[in-house]
Formats: sequence, C-alpha cells, structure tokens
Amino acid sequence: MPRPTIASAAAELLAEHRALAPEELGRLIAALGRTHAKNPVQAVTAALSLDWRFRRLEDDRWVVPGQLLDGATLTHHLTATEAAAGALAMTPDLAPFMAQAAHGVVLPDGASLRVLWRDEAATATGLETEIALVGPPGWLAGAPGDLLHVRLTGAILRVAPGPKPKADSRLVVRRLAESARMRLAEQEQERSTFFPVPVAVLLDALILDHLADDPGLLAQPLPPLGEAFTAAGLEAHRGFVGLPGTDWEAVDEFFDFDELDDLDDPDDLDDFDLDVEQGDDTLRRGTDADDEASALDRLMLDSFGLEPHEAEGVGIVLGAWELSQRLGGLDNPTTSARLAEILAWPAIARVVAMKAWTDPAFERFVAEIATAARGRDAAGPVFILGAYAEVRDDVADAEQRFRSALEADPRHPLALAAIARYEVDRGDYAVALGRLRTAGVPADDLERAWLERLARPDVRRVGRNEPCPCGSGRKYKACHLDSPGTVGPVDAATALLHKVDRWLAQPDMQHVGAEVLLEVERGTQAIDPVGPATRSRGTRRSTATRTPGRNLEHAIGAPMPDIDPDKPIDPILKDIVLFDRGGLRRFLDVRGSLLPEVERALGRTWLLTRRSLYEVQAVRPGTGVTLRDLRSDDGGVEVPDRSMSRAVGPLDLLCMRLLPDGTGGFLATDAITVPRTQRPHVLDLLGSDDGLDLLRWIMLPAPPLRMTNTEGEPLQLISIAYRVPDPAAASTGLGRKLRDDGHGRFVETIVRHGQEWTRGTVTLEGDRATIDANSQKRAARLERALLRAAPGARLIRREERGIEEALDAERAKGPSADAIDISAHPELAQAMDEFMRRSERSWVDESIPALGGLTPRQAMADRAARPQLEALLDDFEWQDRRAEREPGGTGRGGVGHMDASRIRALLGLPQRTR
Repeated sequence: MPRPTIASAAAELLAEHRALAPEELGRLIAALGRTHAKNPVQAVTAALSLDWRFRRLEDDRWVVPGQLLDGATLTHHLTATEAAAGALAMTPDLAPFMAQAAHGVVLPDGASLRVLWRDEAATATGLETEIALVGPPGWLAGAPGDLLHVRLTGAILRVAPGPKPKADSRLVVRRLAESARMRLAEQEQERSTFFPVPVAVLLDALILDHLADDPGLLAQPLPPLGEAFTAAGLEAHRGFVGLPGTDWEAVDEFFDFDELDDLDDPDDLDDFDLDVEQGDDTLRRGTDADDEASALDRLMLDSFGLEPHEAEGVGIVLGAWELSQRLGGLDNPTTSARLAEILAWPAIARVVAMKAWTDPAFERFVAEIATAARGRDAAGPVFILGAYAEVRDDVADAEQRFRSALEADPRHPLALAAIARYEVDRGDYAVALGRLRTAGVPADDLERAWLERLARPDVRRVGRNEPCPCGSGRKYKACHLDSPGTVGPVDAATALLHKVDRWLAQPDMQHVGAEVLLEVERGTQAIDPVGPATRSRGTRRSTATRTPGRNLEHAIGAPMPDIDPDKPIDPILKDIVLFDRGGLRRFLDVRGSLLPEVERALGRTWLLTRRSLYEVQAVRPGTGVTLRDLRSDDGGVEVPDRSMSRAVGPLDLLCMRLLPDGTGGFLATDAITVPRTQRPHVLDLLGSDDGLDLLRWIMLPAPPLRMTNTEGEPLQLISIAYRVPDPAAASTGLGRKLRDDGHGRFVETIVRHGQEWTRGTVTLEGDRATIDANSQKRAARLERALLRAAPGARLIRREERGIEEALDAERAKGPSADAIDISAHPELAQAMDEFMRRSERSWVDESIPALGGLTPRQAMADRAARPQLEALLDDFEWQDRRAEREPGGTGRGGVGHMDASRIRALLGLPQRTR
C-alpha cells in the first residue's frame, strides 16, 4: 500500500480542483493530517517544488500538468525526415507534452517510447527540438505531410492521422495568441535594465494557465500550435513564443540549452527536470549535483519569506552567477559593485549564503564581488565568504571575515549574529546577548532566549525616561535599558549541551540526520509487512518530542522522508548523529578551540558514554529523579532534572544517554518513554549498539500483543446462529453435554487450579440457537455439540471479530448509560474483589509464557527467572500507576484487577517502596 504523503494528497486535491493557491492547498493538506508543520504552505511548497509532476502557474497556483493534459489532443504535420526515422519531434506544436514525454510515455499496446535529446533528436527529425520520441517500427502511421493527432491519456500517447481541426478551433488559437501578446508586453515592461532577460513565453506555461480554468480548451484538436502562432503574427521556437524578430540565439543561450550538450550519455538527462521559474517564465536546468539551478531556487525564496524586491535581488545575483560561468567570470568591477549593493540587503545575503553548503565554485564569484564592493556594501559579500570558511571548518578564517563584515557595517545583523555564536562558544555570554539585541534577533529565538535566561540586569528597571538607577544622570533608555546585564556562572555541562544543539542545527549536520532517516526508512519499507500507512500513532511518548526541522530541505535541497510528528524520533536521531555518525567528535575538532578548557575536557568524556534503558526508581517532583541502568543493573543514579521529574513516574522506562556533568553528577539527554512490555526487545537493540535498529523500532508499529484465553488459544469473538427443527430435543441433547443454567442457556466450563472458567455458551430462544465463544477451537466444539443435539439444524448467521475490532466497536458506542457505579454497590465490589483474589491465588501457579513457561512460584526458586518475575510484577504496578496518572484515571489495581502487592505477598517477595 503506497505511503500517504503530501505529494499524494496534493495530487488528489488537484485532481478535484484542477488548480489551487498555495495557501488553500496548504490548509487542505493540513486538514487531511498529511502535514503537521507550523507553516503548512511552506511544508507543501518544500514537498512539491522538488517533484517534477507538479507545476506553479504564473498566478502562483499549483497544478499537476499530467492531470490538466489528460485527454488533450495536439496536432503536428509529419515531415518526411520524421516518417523515415520513425521519430516524432516535440516541436512547438507538441511543446505542452514535452515534460510528460521526458519522464516516460508508452503506446496503447504498452510498447515504450525512447527519448532522444538535443543533437540526436535534431539529427533524427531534421527539426530544431530538444526532445524526440522513437517507437517500434510503424508506430508513426501516415505519410509525410499528414496531420497527426497526438493524444495524451495518463502516460499513454496515441498517435494517428486525423482530420483537419474544425473552424471554431480558430477562436481558441486567437485567444491563446492574444494571451501570449499580453504576457510578452508585460515582460517587456518588467525587463530589468541591470540584468535583461530575453522576452519569450513558455508555450507549456501558457497552455497550462488556460487549461487550469478551461478544461475543454484542448478537448477538440487545434491547428498545429507552431503554425497557428506564426499565422497570428508571432514566432514559435522550440518551446517558446515570441514577437517577430526575437533573437532566438540569445534566448537559447540565456536559457542554457547548450549545456545539455555537455553530457556524456543522453540517458543522464533523466536527472534533469524541466521547470518554470515562477515570475519570469525562466526555463531552468536542475540536477541532483546543482540544486540551486533548479526548483530549489524557488523553494528557498518561499522558505525564507522574502519580499518581492528581495526575491528579485536573489534572482539577479543567481542569474549573474550563471552568466559568469559561461563567460569565465564577470571581469567588470562596475557590475560586481552593483551586485555588492544587492547583497547589502541582509535578507538577500542570508539566502545567497546558503549556497556555501551546496556550491563551492560560487565562492570565487562572491570574492570578485567583495573585492569591488565599496564601504558598507562589502558587509554582505564578506559575510557570505565567512559562511564558506565555516563550511570548510576554518573557524579562524570565518571569524575574521565576520568581524571584517562588522567593520564595514557595524550593525549588519547577519554578521552580528554570526559573531555572537563565537562569543557564546567562548563563554562571553553577556557580549553575545548584546550583539543579538543590536541585530534585532527576536526575543523568542532559541539562542537569544537561552542567553536572556542567563542574564541579570545590572540595575533595577525603571521607566524609559526616568534617571538611570546607576547614577550616571542620564535617562534609563540612553544608559542601561539595552545593557545585556551580568551573566553569572553557567555550569559546563548545560553550556556545552546548548552549544552542541546549535551545532546540530547546521545544514551539514541536518544533512547527516536526513541521510540517517532515509537509510532507516529504506530498511523500514523492506521489513514493514503492514505498510507505513497503517502504523499506529502516539504509542510511544517522549519527554522531548521535537521533530527534526525541515530547513535542511530549504538549505541543501535534500528531500526528507515524511515523518509522523507524533513519533518521538528526534532524541534518538540526535543521539545517532552525535555519537554514531561522529557529530560530537567533529564539533570538538572544529569548534573545540573556541570552548573553555573545562568544556573541551567534558566533551571528550561524553564520547565514552553509551545509550541505555533506565528505570525510574523514585521521583522528587520539581527536583529530580532516581534512575537504574537496566543494561548494567547498577545502583540508582541521581539526576537533578526538574523537567523530567514532572514528566515521568516510578517504574517508567526511559531510553536515553546520561552525560557526566564534570562534578560527579549526570545530565540527562532527551529521552523516549519505552512501554514496559517492550523492555526485553529494546534491551536487545541497545545491546547491539546499532542506533539505526533503535530508530527503526520507533518508526515501525509496535508488534500487536498476542491475546489468548485461559487455554492459550488466540482470542477471536465468534457468534454462530442456527435454526433448529425441534427445540425441545435440542435442549435435552445439549443438557447431556453442557451445564444447563436454565432459561435456555447451556454453558461449557473448564476447571483450572480449582477455579471454574467458562469456555462458551449455547442459548436457545424458540427455534433459534446461538453459540458464543472466544476462540475458533471453542466455537467449533460447541458447534459439534449443537449439531449432535439438533440434527438438521440450519445455519443462518456466522460472525467472527478480532479483539481489536470488537474493542473499536465498543468505543464507538460511547459510554453506556447503564454502566454500574461499583462504589454505589459495596456488595458487587466485594464480590469482584473476592474474584480477583481467587484469580491471583490461581495465577501464581499458572504457567506464564513471559517466565519461559514457569509458574510464578517456580520462578521464585529459579535464580535466572526471579528477576523476570520481579520485572513482570513491576509491569503490573506500572500499568496501575500509569492509569492513575491519566486524566480521570482510577488505576488498574483494586477492584477488577490483579494487585501486584498482593501477589508479592502470596509469593513472599518484599514489597516495592516507591
């Protein structure tokens, strides 16, 4: 079963609505539960921008071209060269089908069509075309000059000679031509004098815009589009329409068609996406190795929330970079200086700096700009060069460049924030906080918020215009209002953990995390028998359930798998990146020179720790917890974690890593809560020291518990109804085999350890006999008894339900109005309590699978089994405590449930003290 994703949901919605604005599509997908992102529009943009099946129209709406073009018919006059070669050129006539053809289409009989590219396509067809399709012999029926009707239905391409289009098709052509003229005029008006873009309209974009609002646009064949636009006084070239006299050579050069020739193997073009750059109809080239030259450009603009003029600035810089690559550099100080003016905008420099993580060659281009920059304009390009130095792990060079950026512009927000990070690493927290305040970093930013919590004001707060309490005689607003204050001592472990978290937020570290997730997901798909779509949610809760941020996609274009935000993967994922994949060691190697010596030494001790499973032995709310390491079974460890002390209870199991704090104590990393029933399995996973297996366990559904009756048979609720020919004879026959409880009810029982248990019942009501049992075997035995007692009985109904299905049905009914309040019926409570005490006395002599088939009494005398017995009783007690902690919970112990403390007393085990 395919895994539900944002893309699959978007495809379904767009099939219904044809085109949707980003805001509406984000809202609908969030309502379906396919994304839990704080910004659904950004999440949807991230998912769809890198998927070739989706396209954004000129008005920003999302569409699926394959859906809009489904059933569309285009026409093309077959040339002699095409007929001889058996190759169909994707000329302007067929340009709307070009993207679909590039990703694979087949003939109605299932035969594949091979794609020819550029020179090979032009040679085979004798036409200027980027793509040509070649099929089996005879697939292009018709003679040269015939009008071919080319129809696309899904991935099936039908090609056959057809009649001339009807006369009214000229109205559609006129409409398309006028629309093209309007767009060309708009482009001419918007054309930048600094970086002129050739004026040309993409044919497929034009057609798709109209199809989104007019489903019948191509229902009837039109004249060949290239010929139609030429007849309307325009020019058509490759996939474009332009005004008469358009410099098509310049268009080809600008849109980078010639770079396709550089590929060694035409098949490598499978890695290329034909995409529209929103706003200027730019046909761009995209490969995995050059993310920024593809739809990722648009993704970055959306993700960073730029203003239109900022987005235009980013486009100009990236366009200039593309041009400089073809020219071997700009070699024009004036142009470089103009680009520095653009990069002086912090929002633009922030986006462009992300190329440091993806494109090493871009650094030389920025260096040219920095050299030509004048005055404050140098801050932007120099900041970007600092980002490149950081990517190379050269923190000394990076800091020097960031400080140079501040020399050019002392209030440059990006340089201020970058330098603040270096000061945080060194422990100069008050100075760092002052820089972040000056930079205008929001108060809820993670770094600033952490520093604000550390700071204490130097003077008491007063009104802005009152004299400053420091005695300077100046107004408070001009003296100490913005003072960062004084930061007292910060313990080394807390400080180091914060700095490591900041390190993990880097794009390269997030890239490692994405690779881990993809690796786990591939393994999960291979072994998951039920499929990700059926996984249960929220079965494992975490004391820290932050999911990995998706700014990785925005930064480096690595698509991350869809992750259920209810699954607490982040603590284990962080642990894997830091310890299994060397993230902590690299942090100490790269930024260790900046850290205080005590933190460097502490970080080295953390490298020697291991993940483990800890049992909560005691909780001191608001103070800390006592934990026991179940892997080593050492004594209790005191952890002064106030947050954890409010989130866990005794006997909870926590999978995490304890880190030495440098003073003999420990600091707890984020943990996941492990159900006690999964304790043995998780201990096995931890014993292998393979974090991927542990993460895979979190992402997979928990294996369902095998529920059985008292005889070990799988629970299955079965009800069978028969019509009996002679009810009196049936009653007599059933009475010989089963216990007659009167009123037509016959019961089969079994006695185990002195306790009588019901196996199933047969109920006679008139001539109708109903069998009820909780396993296949019991139902079959009662069915045989009934048929012997009532020969000729006729089956009228059989129902079988699994226990989960039955429970779901009961939950759907809601609370019963007839539910009995046991507290109001002391005699009923006493009867139930007596029943449970008998069950407990029986249970201690039952064979228990969790104890390897031993009875609890036998496990008491077995050195190896006794710890398992005590853990099992702890499981009982944990279930009781967890139920008590739930809203409205009353616990499982007492009336209606076996009590772990009473069982301990029966076995002579000491009581747990919590």
